[in-house]
Formats: sequence, structure tokens, C-alpha cells
Amino acid sequence: VNGNRTALGCGAGTVTFLSDDLSEPFIPIDLDIMEEAYSLPESFHQDPADRLIVAAARLNSLTVVTGDRKILDYPHVSAVC
Repeated sequence: VNGNRTALGCGAGTVTFLSDDLSEPFIPIDLDIMEEAYSLPESFHQDPADRLIVAAARLNSLTVVTGDRKILDYPHVSAVC
């Protein structure tokens, strides 16, 4: 993170975006997201933060932008690197 710029290294390229340009507000972690986080389909690793991120994305029809291979390989969430 450099000022309001964030860079994600993803394989051969790097994705850079300005945090001021993000149009979506923060998503509050509510009971629905917590329940979804611990009832995700198929096997998913036990990292609680990753489970919450995936659950929030699934319930809000969002795509996760990440370099985390476990999230990218999970077939039940839209994710890009």
C-alpha cells in the first residue's frame, strides 16, 4: 500500500487500483455472513478471515480480487487475481 494506491502481485502482472475509486461501501459482517462462512459447500480451508471474505462475496454476488491461491481455486466463489 502506497498512500491510497494498492498493488496486488498476481503472477506475471500487477493489478493497481485507487482506493478512492472503489464504489462499493464496506460490507458489515452480519449473522448471515457468519453462518455462510461456516457452511460453505465442499472443503475450504479453516482460515476464519478467508471464510468471511468468501461468504460475504457469495451472499453479495461479488468477485474477490486476491492473490490467495486457496480462494482462487475454490470453485464456489467468483475470484480473480
